[in-house]
Amino acid sequence: MAVVLRLANVGQTTTVDLRSGILELVDRSWRTRTAPVEGQYRHTPYGAQPGFSYFGIVVETMDLVGVDTVAHLVGAANDIEEMLELARLFHTDPLRSESIWLEVNADGESARRALLYKGSLQYPTDVGISALLENGTVQASLALSRHPLWEDTVYSSVDEDDISCLGGTFSFSSVAGVCPARLWRTIVRGRNGGGGPLMRFWCGIRPKYLGLTDFTPLWELEDGTAHIDTSEVVDVGASGGKKLQVTFATQTDLIKRAQICVAHLAGGSLNSNDFYGRYLVLVRAKLSGSGTCAVQMKAGYSSYSGVLSPSEIVYIDNTNWRLWELGEIQIPPGGVLAGVTSGARYAEIQVWAERVSGTPLLDLDCLVLIPATHFLYGDGAEIEYVIGATRPATITVREDDLTAAQANFGGTAEAYLDYLVRDWYLPVGDSMFVLAAERNGGHYLTDAVDVDLSYFPRWLSYRGS
Repeated sequence: MAVVLRLANVGQTTTVDLRSGILELVDRSWRTRTAPVEGQYRHTPYGAQPGFSYFGIVVETMDLVGVDTVAHLVGAANDIEEMLELARLFHTDPLRSESIWLEVNADGESARRALLYKGSLQYPTDVGISALLENGTVQASLALSRHPLWEDTVYSSVDEDDISCLGGTFSFSSVAGVCPARLWRTIVRGRNGGGGPLMRFWCGIRPKYLGLTDFTPLWELEDGTAHIDTSEVVDVGASGGKKLQVTFATQTDLIKRAQICVAHLAGGSLNSNDFYGRYLVLVRAKLSGSGTCAVQMKAGYSSYSGVLSPSEIVYIDNTNWRLWELGEIQIPPGGVLAGVTSGARYAEIQVWAERVSGTPLLDLDCLVLIPATHFLYGDGAEIEYVIGATRPATITVREDDLTAAQANFGGTAEAYLDYLVRDWYLPVGDSMFVLAAERNGGHYLTDAVDVDLSYFPRWLSYRGS
């Protein structure tokens, strides 16, 4: 491709050429760099551990020169200044939607661009040259503050249909870039016959780490070990047709009722290294009648049950199947060190429970592990398919990395959707998307959704594969 250096609006309908315009780049004067990595170090006597907080803003300068009529030189300067003013307005006026970019491609490189934050022009003097435009000549020094990352000028997309609302998955393959891609738009939409309306949804994206092939986010609790007053019961409304039921027949206080570890899954045949990650754990559970039960998760290594980490207690009072957040875990619990066996195979989750009021039995169906490193939660949606339309929930990561969310009720966009995002960006290379969702009245095994994602790959400098 031809070499490009220009300012452009987001739609590329207005551009200012900085390389061969009336004000053109002085050879070799554009000084660029990768973004600084900002964060605090944690020091030890003989070294340090670097932390990461953010990529810093990049400030770049370039020299421009123009030889033309005064009218043309003034017009060229005004063109740049107008773009700088539009950039300022985009970041300060919430009613402005037109962002301004520095767009570049080197010789043979595909186009890339970085969001412009602000900029300024200075008119230095030289022999026979001044800001008074004598002799139809002017010099200008342009300083730009821009986004730390470059991104593609067009988005890529992945559309997946019929994703189960109980740990449904799909995979990303070979996502380009060197930094996580911006997930410009995530749409969770209902499907014909997919149930609904769905009010709550959890989404997570798990990086590949050492592998994805054997990872499963759905852990059937009956595959683990049942404990005091707990037994396996057949139930057609349970995932896999079975559940664990806690009767509290002999003990009603908070004690261990069930445990499961990676080694229990698929008869221990799965590659435990494919489970590396941090996860929000959901449990599908209900009561047999009126009352309240307290449930607590403890997690760690199965061989060290005395030092498992407890999560906050969750109170269950619903007689319909629901998804309940138990807390977050990491597999393997102690992280990974080179040359040290990870122990992921023995990463364990225990479910403790007590009866708080009434005389209900507690039904425990399964666990769903939602990746928590790249995480999205929405509540208050009304996701369903209606004749001739869908009612989706849409989450947008804007070019300035602010997020926005809306639900769609009967074709009318609503401003309010209670949502939470954590690093909602798409990892480079391969990764896996995991989803769970439920209706306001409960969770149904047959519910499914369609998911559409659009993303912009990002780079630190030159655009590669």
